[in-house]
Amino acid sequence: MKKILNLLFASLLFSAFALTAAYAQEPVKEEKEKKEKQEKVEKNKTEKAKDDKSADGKAYGKDKDGKEGKEFGEERSEEAKQKAKEKEKADKAKAKEDKKAEKKPAEKKAAKESKKPAKKEGGQ
Repeated sequence: MKKILNLLFASLLFSAFALTAAYAQEPVKEEKEKKEKQEKVEKNKTEKAKDDKSADGKAYGKDKDGKEGKEFGEERSEEAKQKAKEKEKADKAKAKEDKKAEKKPAEKKAAKESKKPAKKEGGQ
């Protein structure tokens, strides 16, 4: 009888330890799965960022339209010069408009003052 009780007790202890060990491993598995998912997401983000960088760059000469070296460089410099001239013209035009806008308030003020009647100096 003692042998049976000892065997039963031993099997209960063994099964209890086995169950606790199994339950203890489940959270570890869940944590590993979460980490793996997180790593995949981060990896995808970095890959997308790399793709975006390569597509949005200002790499001169990336699309040369069949031109090479000196020819491409000369054309590009001409385009840059023309762009600078256009910007300068636009700046000058804006400066003229600004001057006109400044004159208008001064003219309005002068017109208002001329319309005002002169104040009489009153004595006693």
